[in-house]
Amino acid sequence: MSTNNIFTNDEYEHDDRWTAVDAYAISHPHPETRPITGILARALENIRDAGMPDDSTYPAFGKYLALQVRSAGAKHVLEVGTLGGYTAIWIASLNPDTRITDAPKTSHGGR
Repeated sequence: MSTNNIFTNDEYEHDDRWTAVDAYAISHPHPETRPITGILARALENIRDAGMPDDSTYPAFGKYLALQVRSAGAKHVLEVGTLGGYTAIWIASLNPDTRITDAPKTSHGGR
């Protein structure tokens, strides 16, 4: 999954090396040929198009969270601070039987 032109929020420190590490780390266990890749890319586009802040979980961390839910066998997950649903999509893609409840901080995209 490409991380070009995403996760470039000026409100936090950004290092191109970490973006490269994330791109490498996600490309091997989660190649772009997987169907969920397009859905995740569209979610990021929708977040940007809606003018929401670029605070989404990095792809490698989204996959990590989804694997943690799977490892724990969790059937119910509470996501606090939902922005555009990007992390919830990750969790749901690897855990189709898990119910996700989101609790946004505000009605304006997690702020």
